[in-house]
Amino acid sequence: MERWPALLWRHRWALLALAASWAALNVWLQLQALQLRDDGAWAGHLNIWSDWPLHIAMASGFADRAPTQWFSDHPMFARGQLSYPFVVNLISGLLMRAGLGLDVAMTAPTLIAAVASVFLLYAFMQLLLGSRAWALLGVSLFYLGAGVGGLHFLLESVAQADWSALAYPPVEVSRLDRYDWYSGNALTGMLLPQRAFVLGFALALASLLLLLLAVAQRVSRPRLLALIGGVLAGLMPVVHTHSFLALAGLGLATAALFPGAWRIWLAYALPAAGLGVLLSTAFLMPEQGLPRHLRWAPGFAADGGLRDWALMWWRLWGLSLPLAALGLGFLAGRRLLWWSALAGLFCFAFANLVLVQPNRWDNSKIFLWAWLCWTPLVVAALRGLYGRPPWGRLVALLLSLGVSTTGAVEVWRLAQTDRGSHMISDRADLELARRVRAGTRPDAVFATAPSHNHPVMSFGGRPILLGFTGWIANLGFDYAEREQALADIFAGGAEAVDSLRRYRVDYVWIGPAERHRYRVNQGWFDRQLPLAFTDGRTWVYAAGGLRLPAGSD
Repeated sequence: MERWPALLWRHRWALLALAASWAALNVWLQLQALQLRDDGAWAGHLNIWSDWPLHIAMASGFADRAPTQWFSDHPMFARGQLSYPFVVNLISGLLMRAGLGLDVAMTAPTLIAAVASVFLLYAFMQLLLGSRAWALLGVSLFYLGAGVGGLHFLLESVAQADWSALAYPPVEVSRLDRYDWYSGNALTGMLLPQRAFVLGFALALASLLLLLLAVAQRVSRPRLLALIGGVLAGLMPVVHTHSFLALAGLGLATAALFPGAWRIWLAYALPAAGLGVLLSTAFLMPEQGLPRHLRWAPGFAADGGLRDWALMWWRLWGLSLPLAALGLGFLAGRRLLWWSALAGLFCFAFANLVLVQPNRWDNSKIFLWAWLCWTPLVVAALRGLYGRPPWGRLVALLLSLGVSTTGAVEVWRLAQTDRGSHMISDRADLELARRVRAGTRPDAVFATAPSHNHPVMSFGGRPILLGFTGWIANLGFDYAEREQALADIFAGGAEAVDSLRRYRVDYVWIGPAERHRYRVNQGWFDRQLPLAFTDGRTWVYAAGGLRLPAGSD
């Protein structure tokens, strides 16, 4: 086995190219992900605005609470157990406990994982393709691969001479709401906004690399490396559950194509399965409302038969699937490339047959692993065409552009964080949330509007009775009764008293969002509950100070 210094030196130019391109871009995007400005808290992209408030709330819980209370409340469903892959938010919470600011604590673990993923991707591509140059192409195609929306967008913009749209595309060109496909680009949809996936992808990719190096006999002491990889895989349920499911399929492909290495993949599978089951049982089984996962749904989001299914994947992945199929003709005796074909097929078939959560979009987290496995096949097809004169090089170049144009448009738009930023909370809400955080117990429950980015949940670090209902069912909770209870609470009267006591609500937050959504009887609150906090725009009442018995007006 080649020693590390010599190995790094041999790949120095490739590593420098990655550092100056994809690693630098990931650093820039992560540094812009969450910014605390004078006027409020801002997210660098719409998908961060939608995803990170819940993660900020989880990290705040780990920062404020005693370890015995870490999992007793879901931030969006108070009194419901936190059954969510939590490791990345635990790391951020511990960094906050150590004295780091919220923005640094939230950014640091995802930045490190995102940069590590760039170099792990290169190692994966180089292992399968055996070429530094083609491995670099593989990394780029992985980040840029998407459907055909970018080609349509460019053609329409040029035809209409709409140069402002070319400077900053007004919409995500890989998004297809018809299929609940909210982004077709790995960076835009997954590896930037989804914090659990960022860390999970890096650790799962490291686990997979260790397994492949071991079964391919590229290292000394292969069983030890396989064992380490298996432990990393076993951690996946509490890091990123979908990546754990994907690794199961990738492990099956390894067992099928390397039967002679059964001792090695057994050394991987036993700790992966044992630790994975243990952690899933301990942390991912909610006490109430267990979600109905793994629903049989052949065809994923296709409307009809095979023709509709093929049309769907043309729109979602464009030239990638035909090129991956073409790549099978150029694999020759490269066993690891045949592994990538089978491993990708396992993930792709599973996600086309079974929905892992009520929201179909969540299957994209498994489809991304299929795309990872099939990217080397796309590169193999391009390499095979490139070496066929007289038109092979031109054809390979045009096909490369066809695969990557949509992703390039998305990344171009994504990098302009100054134009894509969205405010999470304004300054007034941040200041009030900080006062609440300093003046209430970490487990105090707040009745609020069911928002995904409510300031008392995210920046106050306090659980709310009910958060964004579009996510609650996906998280495994039945929210119908709480939805009605919130309407009763803000209306005041006897039903409000009953609901406040039934759900053991400690505070009621009445701000712009609550007045917009409900008919708030604020006079009732002024008469019956003591005022705990206010900033002149928002009033927070202490529900523990009810002056009326249950059932009174």
